[in-house]
Amino acid sequence: MTKTTAIYLRVSTDSIKNGHQQSTDMQLLEIRNYLKDKGITDYKIYEDKGISGTKRDRPSLNRLMADCRASKVSMVICYRMDRLARSLVDLMNMLTEFQKTGIEFVALKDGVDMTTAAGRLMVGILASFAEFEAAVIKERIMSGLKNAKSKGVRLGRPYKKGHAVVNQMKADGKTVKEIALHTGLSIQSVYNTLNRDKAVV
Repeated sequence: MTKTTAIYLRVSTDSIKNGHQQSTDMQLLEIRNYLKDKGITDYKIYEDKGISGTKRDRPSLNRLMADCRASKVSMVICYRMDRLARSLVDLMNMLTEFQKTGIEFVALKDGVDMTTAAGRLMVGILASFAEFEAAVIKERIMSGLKNAKSKGVRLGRPYKKGHAVVNQMKADGKTVKEIALHTGLSIQSVYNTLNRDKAVV
């Protein structure tokens, strides 16, 4: 199967900003000059316009990743890494996927070039920072959950109508089946409510 070089371009908006039309023209021009110097003439352009880099679901990016997984791409090149992803964790997930499938990656203005030893070293450093970022995010989430629980905040999905009377009916001597029939909840939902409230206590 013949593989091609993939050029990924993105601008957050294609409206007029500071008197200038936002476009990917400059990105494409510099990337084409780079590829010309490398003697690469076979490439395919994937372009997302008016889409934030924080959005993982981008039409052209989705097509690019699908072609990478289908072994149709030998290299992915973008103007800067933030054109591909804003989150370091998301970026590293993509780069890891590229590495596993033997796809080279170049971020032109960031000096990241996985075709060189220095570029591969840079990716390794970025991976360490991404791991640190993921650990910090997880720590903040766990700390937030612990703090909320200590204040009596009920975590998880809100109760459906009927859950509020389950414990009272159980205390009145009703069976799980009777409670389910009265509240319209499934028997499993009744058990879940009783067990959850017991755990909170």
